[in-house]
Order: sequence, then structure tokens, then C-alpha cells
Amino acid sequence: MINVPGDKATIQEAIDAIPNSKDGWGWEIVVAKGTYNSDGFWDLDFDGRKFIVLRSESGPDSTILNLRKSPQRHRAIWFGGGEDTTTVIRGFTFQSGKAPGDGNTQGGAVFVFDAYPKFVNCIFSRNSGSSGGAVYSDAAKPIFDSCKFIDNSGELGGAVYCASGNIYLRNCLFEDNSASVSGGAIYAVTSSPVVTHSQFVHNTAISGTGLGGVVFASQSSPVFDDCTFYNNASVHGGVLYSSSGSGGSVMPRFTNCTLVGNQANSGSALFAGPNSALRFNSTIIAFGTGGSAVELGSGSDDPRFDCCNIFGNVGGDWDTDSTLTAQFDKVGNISTDPLLCNAVSGDFRLQADSPCLPDNNECGVQIGAKVEVCQ
Repeated sequence: MINVPGDKATIQEAIDAIPNSKDGWGWEIVVAKGTYNSDGFWDLDFDGRKFIVLRSESGPDSTILNLRKSPQRHRAIWFGGGEDTTTVIRGFTFQSGKAPGDGNTQGGAVFVFDAYPKFVNCIFSRNSGSSGGAVYSDAAKPIFDSCKFIDNSGELGGAVYCASGNIYLRNCLFEDNSASVSGGAIYAVTSSPVVTHSQFVHNTAISGTGLGGVVFASQSSPVFDDCTFYNNASVHGGVLYSSSGSGGSVMPRFTNCTLVGNQANSGSALFAGPNSALRFNSTIIAFGTGGSAVELGSGSDDPRFDCCNIFGNVGGDWDTDSTLTAQFDKVGNISTDPLLCNAVSGDFRLQADSPCLPDNNECGVQIGAKVEVCQ
């Protein structure tokens, strides 16, 4: 174990003190609580080292890497040496990062290329970058577990930009992130993020063309399981804008998700562009404002909805497109008030007589996110 600042003055000094072996021995770097704002605590480089856990002693609320140092630009960490899931970052707040360099600054806090690091219980706050306000991932497979992305901003991907490879997000919160072009929270191109048990609240892409309040997916088939989406907004696709162009058919998938109160001029929840085939299972889409809940653009492939409840969207529910209408009242699809406990305050638990509970619908399954019943 190496203690910072006890044994080594900075995190980078601690990393550099570890032998650069492919096999590794299970090193641990423990950082004392505090706010750090100096060289050696930003632009960190593991240089391919594996079997290292970099963790805070007291958790992210009291261990902060403040990356702001005007006029310089700093991000927290650069991964590009083939690091894998044995390289773990745990319990830090990364705030006010801005990727160094001129032109297309990528990843305000973290840059990952051809590597598979794992982040656990970290907070990414007020970071900015043109591609990925907080995280840029290319040809990589990073994991983010129990992390929060708060108030980050970018042009493409307010919080996360992923190209090629995949990114795995578990038990995460995305709140108040914004994109000036596309993907208020996540921008995915030729990459298929896998997102489970996560929440997306008030993420926006409302400038210009504004594609995807939460996710912009190009030639990408993102997977969302047991997630909630509340009060997100864009011009097209309040939650998701999906398109493959001429890149072959893609299939974004949502299972046991709850989409409530999202907003867009077209597709208050979902917009499917060319060669995009939506796949929804056991999902609630309710109380959206602006355009219809689901907009099927020119060249989109036929969607498939099973055991879904689309209800109370200002611009229309199942009745806005013939391919949607044909699926209403079939394979368990309904349009009934889901009886959420308090949608206005973001309480998406279900009342005991909700049609979305297994005992109250013909599918015999939970429709929407897997939440408790309120009394």
C-alpha cells in the first residue's frame, strides 16, 4: 500500500513508484481526504500498469481532484496503455476538468483509448469537452459502477462520448448534463453502450438541431435495462435519437424502463431515424410534452413493442403512426394511467392497483423500472 500524501506527495509519484509489470502484484494507492489542485493530481498516466487500485480513504464527497487551473487545461486521467479491469479508480470527485490541447478537446475528466479501466463510486461534476464533457472512450470497454455525472457539458455527449468498443454503466446517475449539438448525456457512434439500473434526470440537447436529450446513437444499438428517464429534453428525441444512415440496421433496446415527462418537438421520448428499429419490452412511456411519444422518421425500420404502456403524452401515444397503432392492444401493449406514486416529484414507485404490476396486466410482468409499491 502507498499512502498519499504520506508515503508519496502526489498520486502520479505513487503510480510511478509501482513497477510497470504486465503481471502485477495487486498494488493499492490510498489518498487521504482533501481537495487537490496541483501537478501530480491531474493528467494522471498509468502507462499501462495493471493490478492497481487507486482509492480515496474517505469517499468522493471528501476527496476531490479540482482540475481547474486557469489558464491551463487539465483532465484527471488518460488511459491509453492497455490497462484493464484490474486497474480500478474508486471514490473520487473529478470536477471542473477541461481537456488539454487545441481544437477538438476530448474528455474533460477522463480519456480512454484501447483500455478497460473500472471506475467505482466516483462523481464527475462540471467538466467540459467538445466530445464527452466528462468521459471520452474510443476502441475501449471501460466500466462505470455507482458513479454520478452531474452538470457536465460538451458539444457531442454532455457527459460521455463513446466511439467503437463499448462502455458499461451500472447503478449510475446522470443529472443536468447538456450537449450543445447532440446527446445530452451520452453520444454513441459505432458503439453500443450497455446501461443498467441507472437514472437520467434533466439532461438536455436543446440548441440547434438538438438530437437526443439523453442519448444520440449513430450506427449504435444501445441497451438500457431497469433505467428511469425523467424530464429530459431536446429538439428531436427527448430521450433517444437513433439513426444508422447507410450503416446497416441498428436496434436500440429498452427493457423494464420508465420514461416520464420528457420533452421534444418531435418524439418527446423517442425518435427513430434511417435504418433504426426500436425494441421495447415491459416499458412505460408517459406524460411527455411536445411531439408524439414516438416519432418514426423517414427510412426507419419497423419498431417492436411488447408489454409496454404508452400513456398521457401530449402529442399522442399509439395513435400517431400506423405501425404503432397496429401494435396497440396486442402482445400486452396498453395505454392506461400507470398510477405512479408521484411523477411530479420523480417518485416512480407504483400504486398497488397499477396496471404495470405483474398481477394487474395480461403479460404477468412488471412494466417499467423495477421499483417498490407505495402505500
